[in-house]
Amino acid sequence: MKKSSRQRKLKRQKKNTQFSKSTHHSPKVLLDHQPKLDHHTKSDHNTQPKGGLNANMALPMWQWLILGFFLMMISAVLTQQWVTKSSKNQHHLYQLAQQNQQSTSFKKVQQNAQQQLFALKVKSGELQAKVEQLDMMSKQLASIAGIPEQEFENVSSEFFAGDFIDSTDDLALLLTDINELTATVSQKEFQLKLLESAVTRHHIEKDSVVSGLPIAQGWLSSYYGMRLDPFTKQPTMHRGMDFAGKLGSDVIATGSGVITWADQRFGYGRMIEIDHGNGIVTRYGHNQKLLVKSGDLVAKGQVIAKMGSSGRSTGPHVHYEVLRRGSQVNPLSYVRRK
Repeated sequence: MKKSSRQRKLKRQKKNTQFSKSTHHSPKVLLDHQPKLDHHTKSDHNTQPKGGLNANMALPMWQWLILGFFLMMISAVLTQQWVTKSSKNQHHLYQLAQQNQQSTSFKKVQQNAQQQLFALKVKSGELQAKVEQLDMMSKQLASIAGIPEQEFENVSSEFFAGDFIDSTDDLALLLTDINELTATVSQKEFQLKLLESAVTRHHIEKDSVVSGLPIAQGWLSSYYGMRLDPFTKQPTMHRGMDFAGKLGSDVIATGSGVITWADQRFGYGRMIEIDHGNGIVTRYGHNQKLLVKSGDLVAKGQVIAKMGSSGRSTGPHVHYEVLRRGSQVNPLSYVRRK
């Protein structure tokens, strides 16, 4: 009995072992034809080695190489896309920076152009004012000199102060106007110089005309002509007029001219001689002090000396002579002339 029970037990174990192997290689058969097992079979099935299913999922080497190649390709494509996008972004940023720089440069150029245009407008206004000022001065000088206005007719000008050009498109026109104004100013200045020369000649001719007394204060003490010499008491030709006054009083020029003598001369003491042009010369003798020197230009009425009694004189006075073409003439007509 014991032997037969043992044999049955061995047969059962052998059958379980075969069944376990068949389920390991054919899981589908196990699911379709799974027999009812007792607790011994379940414990034997539960003791199956761990990791058997994961071990069957291992891939061959060539599959891993193909997978790695595809991953590298995908990574390269993504990298290329990122580089392209980054390059486009950098190019866009560079274009924006260039546009910003060009905009700033354009604004600076525009600002400089506006400043230059404003300066040209100011210059235009100044030239216009200069033209009007020269016109006014020309009229005044012509009136003073007694010159007919037709001889110095004002040059007509189409420009007026404040008539500015407001558009930068008219910059060329503004430059043309400024050039024309500059030429007009030059013409006016030349015209004014001619007028000044004419007025100067007019004044010189007028002031060079000898007239009036050679003293500011005093009296006539001796006429031109024959008289008794105060030293010899003999009749002598007196070739001038004597004007007496206080010692040190002013002696004045009776006409504008050039000093040709300002020093001591025999008989005259300290004497001054003035050439008035047109052959007219005046002399002032017996002065105490001379206030001018040879070569000086003097004006009509200018104080040229202080009255004295130098030379052949008996008291403070001025011996006044008028010479016409080198010969003394009677000064009375010149003294009386207005």
